[in-house]
Amino acid sequence: MGGGSLSHEISHVVHRDWARRYLLQKSLAQAQGSQIIIGDTSVIAGSWVDARGASQQLSDSCQTMELEADAEGLMLMTRAGFDPDFVPALHHLIEARFGQSDGSIIDPTHPRWDERDQRLQKLIAAAGKEYDHLWPDRYASPGGNSPIVVSAGVPTFRRVDAGELQVLVALNCRNLAGPVEVVLRYSAADSGLFSELRQFTGCTSSQSLVTFSVPSSEIRKGHSHGEAEISILDDSGTLLTRSHAVMPVR
Repeated sequence: MGGGSLSHEISHVVHRDWARRYLLQKSLAQAQGSQIIIGDTSVIAGSWVDARGASQQLSDSCQTMELEADAEGLMLMTRAGFDPDFVPALHHLIEARFGQSDGSIIDPTHPRWDERDQRLQKLIAAAGKEYDHLWPDRYASPGGNSPIVVSAGVPTFRRVDAGELQVLVALNCRNLAGPVEVVLRYSAADSGLFSELRQFTGCTSSQSLVTFSVPSSEIRKGHSHGEAEISILDDSGTLLTRSHAVMPVR
């Protein structure tokens, strides 16, 4: 997956994005607050930006540069012989490992991973056609075999008879060579105790649904909600993606 990260950074270097960011920060720090618009050579003189506005402008401009580097890096990587699916696979892995799957944003100068994937969706499809044309035998490409890509929707919940709670997880899988393991960890709020359920799925369709049943005896009284975490592992136990949701327990 290093090809996706490297091509992204190469795009930043080619467009001198670090210099562009520095110039913008410097301009916003000036007493008069003159603005430099990223991607435009014009300077709007005499306009004033307060601290909050300056921070927002810097964040928006940096996010734009990140999305541009995503798009250009994707095509660089594809033409170098790496399956474009390495990009979403890398995004999912970073999001899962660095604790951002609950929707929090650690760095406001970078877009959320789901937004980045959504923006790249059409481009990935187009890049995939070009990659297939260049490398009809994918295993023989410089990047080797295509990576497993699994998108896990936010878990949903429904009550069934006897107070049992069903947890439903929608999966979308690509390039799957074997089953994936779906792991549900859940807990009532502030209880500090987690339970775990696991099952394997072949994820054979574009929209596969995995259902867990949480017994009523394990739904702790005195709490209105809990936490649910879904982790997807490949057949060697490697983490592919993760998602979180608030779980009702009443």
